[in-house]
Amino acid sequence: MKTIESLGDLKGKRVLVRSDFNVPLDADKNITDDGRIQAALPTLRTLLDAGAKVIITAHLGRPKGQVNPDYSLAPVAKRLAEVTGVKVTLAEDTVGESAKAAVAAAGDGEIVLLENVRFNAAETSKDDAEREAFAAELAALADVDGDGHNLSTGGLADPADGDGRVQASGVGQDDTVLVDAQWDHSSLRDDAAAAAPR
Repeated sequence: MKTIESLGDLKGKRVLVRSDFNVPLDADKNITDDGRIQAALPTLRTLLDAGAKVIITAHLGRPKGQVNPDYSLAPVAKRLAEVTGVKVTLAEDTVGESAKAAVAAAGDGEIVLLENVRFNAAETSKDDAEREAFAAELAALADVDGDGHNLSTGGLADPADGDGRVQASGVGQDDTVLVDAQWDHSSLRDDAAAAAPR
């Protein structure tokens, strides 16, 4: 089992992070409990401190494959910037031109938060081919790692293995890593995150 520390020098490398940022919002779109964001911070800080370009994929609510401003990750992007103290760019889409441009423009030690992955109907499709095509589009943003982790449906949906350990897939030949942010990289466990529904 790899940990973030075992991945070597991450400076300038693009790291694709799956995070559970399905946080509760009030009527004014303010986050009422940022526990899920806080649970991801140990991993995110380790990556940011290492100079990685952190690309985060997450969902919020159930927009049913439709772009719906009520489910935008904008409040999450704002809170992430506050708690990390780094530049956080919210892409306007998940795998389109905005996402590609944001990733291309990201500096070392910065975050790109892709817009709600559930705005794309393929993310929750029952059709394996649709889910795999969407995963391939996400992988193309980050050119996933060289360990054979291809972000196919199971890997994208839950890269933590059955016992909740960090799934840090490794550094690929194109400098990309896939990490699950909800697991504390040092202890390999986070009871709060493990208890949170996925």
